[in-house]
Amino acid sequence: MKMDCQSEHAKDNCRPSQLFRVSVYNLLNHELPQGPISKSSRLQRSKRSEQKKRCRLFTPKEDQLLRERVQMHGAFDWVQHAKFFENRTPGQLRARWAHNLRFDSFLVPFSPEEDRKILQLHIQLGNRWAQIAGQLENRSDNAVKNRFHCLRRMLKEQAHSKQTYQIATK
Repeated sequence: MKMDCQSEHAKDNCRPSQLFRVSVYNLLNHELPQGPISKSSRLQRSKRSEQKKRCRLFTPKEDQLLRERVQMHGAFDWVQHAKFFENRTPGQLRARWAHNLRFDSFLVPFSPEEDRKILQLHIQLGNRWAQIAGQLENRSDNAVKNRFHCLRRMLKEQAHSKQTYQIATK
């Protein structure tokens, strides 16, 4: 039995979800679909979107292309940038740029002066990593947070080794 969502008594013959789809379809196209939307078409659409959004690591070629595009066109219109990448969403590109590629000195190690400044600012500001990163040059908030946790772990290990040394020498 085919459900007739086109009749005057559509509320009696259709589920609410079908009525919503029909009304939205009417607003957009000024015509009605030929019956309810099947589950198989919805499954096909969800499988395609899953395949498109499947996570994979950025390749060096993609990183280089992203750097070049941002240098030429700026770090603004991520939808336009995404058109040049296969299976990459604008959000993925923006996140890659913001967290990994934005600073050229990303791979430069932290200096002892930067370490001291991170520790001092953490005492003053707490876990406000973006504000702390704003006080340092060419450092992302994520890089500053990771460095702080590394410093804290190193300080704990040093304190533990001193205690162990004092106990062993007694």
